[in-house]
Amino acid sequence: MKLTQLHEEFIDAAHRPMLFGQLPVNARHPEIPLVAVERWRKEGHPKALVKKFTFRRSTDRNLFVVAMMEYEEHVQHHARLTLDEGTVEVKVCTKDIDQITEMDKEYSTYCDAVFKDLVNAPDSA
Repeated sequence: MKLTQLHEEFIDAAHRPMLFGQLPVNARHPEIPLVAVERWRKEGHPKALVKKFTFRRSTDRNLFVVAMMEYEEHVQHHARLTLDEGTVEVKVCTKDIDQITEMDKEYSTYCDAVFKDLVNAPDSA
């Protein structure tokens, strides 16, 4: 069977919209993280960058939140962090103006770096 045929069959059989936890793959090694990646999106008034981070372990989620609070204290730029079970939604904006600033972009880049470090870190146990 050709790769294009396999791809077409996969797309035809996929559920729309794909729901988290119902991905068409099963991890062979569940200890290795398999995390759906979401992109930063622009929304709202004032304009903001928003992204939802999903964690398998609550300890990783908690470490992420602590790292972001320490970062905020250091740079004096704050975001709205919304926690819900295994997720943290980050909404960062400069409240004084209706623009996404360099500080917002730096904050989002730092979030991505912290998340990547946590998800890819080997277990210490």
